Amino acid sequence: GIDFNHSYGAGLVDAGAAVQAAFQAGLASGKVLGPAERHLQSQFFANDDFDPTATSGLIPDNTGGSLLVGFDMTEEVDVEGNTVPLPNLRVEHVELNATVITDSRSDLNIVLISPNGTQSTLQEENLDNEQQSIRRWTFSTVRNWGEGSAGTWVVRITDNTTGNAAVLNNATLVINGSVDPGAP
Repeated sequence: GIDFNHSYGAGLVDAGAAVQAAFQAGLASGKVLGPAERHLQSQFFANDDFDPTATSGLIPDNTGGSLLVGFDMTEEVDVEGNTVPLPNLRVEHVELNATVITDSRSDLNIVLISPNGTQSTLQEENLDNEQQSIRRWTFSTVRNWGEGSAGTWVVRITDNTTGNAAVLNNATLVINGSVDPGAP
């Protein structure tokens, strides 16, 4: 029979050869993913009375409502001001960098909803009443692994406790993945 080691099994895997074989098999089947890319979109909110046309980041204070912020990941504006389509990515992980001004960040629920409807809870209401605000915090999730990036992603922020106003100051959504036009 074959010599068998309880630590290594029937032999060591040549990782380089395994990766090369997988790459060659992908080429032969036409299923090689494109280059890794990162799609990024930012939103900023004015929270003053001087510009009535500005979008407010005010989070409803325990009204049963939520602040919904959409990020369209089908196109972007280039440096010359032209709208250009974004390639669809097969998502590997998603990041949300946000600043929320509040007296109690523990009152907030933050959920990311993908174009496919997958919901990723980034923060739940909790009992940590000592902390104020969320400043330039990066939340991340791999719950959308394998989904396509194209479409509108929504961040839903809900304040379930009365008495502490909360305002979203800015938010940046970053989608990391590999170019794959066929990603669902």
